[in-house]
Amino acid sequence: MDQAKAFLEQTIQSDYEYDLEEHLAVINQALCDDKLCKMHILDSLNRIICADTITQRDYEEFERVKKVLFCDKE
Repeated sequence: MDQAKAFLEQTIQSDYEYDLEEHLAVINQALCDDKLCKMHILDSLNRIICADTITQRDYEEFERVKKVLFCDKE
């Protein structure tokens, strides 16, 4: 739990460069045929977004994550 908290704090720092695309690609590959787990990830992301004031950027990021995780759908 401490590692997760430290990672989150490091990620949200403005000077920390986090490559979301790279991590999404790893997740997508690891969960290649596990659409249920991918849906759980989207559900968790949606809960995080809805816990705060929702902005247009939030919608765009959610759609981007969804598109990457379910790119095999198209």
